[in-house]
Amino acid sequence: MEKTESKRNSRLGIASFLIGTFTLAILLMFGILTRISPNSIKFVFLAGLVIVGLFAPLLYLIGLILGIIGIFSEETKRLFPVLGVILNGVMELAALFAIWKILDLVRRLPGIH
Repeated sequence: MEKTESKRNSRLGIASFLIGTFTLAILLMFGILTRISPNSIKFVFLAGLVIVGLFAPLLYLIGLILGIIGIFSEETKRLFPVLGVILNGVMELAALFAIWKILDLVRRLPGIH
């Protein structure tokens, strides 16, 4: 009987998955807090949402790159890299779509050409 070596989980894949998960969780948290907070502190949560929203596409891109690198690693399992690529890829597309829609709305404001 041959002894088979079990592959370990990809550290890059786990990092990719965690980046996507935590960034999404933080965006959702700030979004929910902005909706339910009283007007006196709503600005704080809205500012946090904007700040995280500006960095989210960059974080998703980093997570996507880490996941792709993890998929091509021969010595490790591919579960977390694939999950990371799917999560970060979908969220990157959603973030880019949101940015595109916001820029389109700004372009349509009166007085802006």
